Amino acid sequence: MTRTARATLWPESARAVRGAVARWVRSAIPVLAVTLLLLILLPLGTQSTAGSAAALAAVLFLTMLVSAGMEHSAVILLAVGFLMSPLNDVRPIASLTFMTASDVFLVLGIGLLIPGLVGRKFRPPTAFVVGALGVVAMGLVSSAVNPNAAMSLNSMLRLVVGALTLPVVFMLWRPRREIVVILAAAYVGGNVVNVVAARINGQASDENRYIGLSTHPNILGFCAMLGLALIPFLLQELPRRFSWIVLLAGAI
Repeated sequence: MTRTARATLWPESARAVRGAVARWVRSAIPVLAVTLLLLILLPLGTQSTAGSAAALAAVLFLTMLVSAGMEHSAVILLAVGFLMSPLNDVRPIASLTFMTASDVFLVLGIGLLIPGLVGRKFRPPTAFVVGALGVVAMGLVSSAVNPNAAMSLNSMLRLVVGALTLPVVFMLWRPRREIVVILAAAYVGGNVVNVVAARINGQASDENRYIGLSTHPNILGFCAMLGLALIPFLLQELPRRFSWIVLLAGAI
């Protein structure tokens, strides 16, 4: 082989080696990250039951993130959040009455989406902006004159997150139709769980009404009505072999 040929092949060989090393590093980073997290969380997990639960949740979250990727992980977390939305009396920490389990999953899911949403052009409909400003203004005014302003502001914050923030995220995200179907099915499934829990627990509210895993009978009813409104959409979008499941959910 001539000197010119060797000189030509050398850069190609060097690039091939660098590419192989880069691929090896990329494949090793997830393993090293999980191992490091285990080493950090192991002492926490041995201290208490709550510490063990937190450590396990962190490991599962990172493992899901590494194996499924950012957007797929966000879809999984949002689906769990939608599933648990009707179950607003289920809380990660019982004493934190302002935070539900659904809140945790929705915030984590949206947090994973944010890096991909930064920089996207956003032109919200004018009617939506006007309505949003009206809702926030009315909420602030009514909270200011409410004897229990903190509770009123907490309720207004939930309304803002559910009625304004989630639509904005979806306008920016523009998820594929199959993702919308997954989230709708998860919400209907959460209502099925809530209704079944209500029947098992019986008429357990202060007014002797069914309450399920919600904080108030009206929440059980409102969520079930919204879930019922999603049944025709699911019947149209899901394959026909799943129609009996959708109809059973609607019947429940």
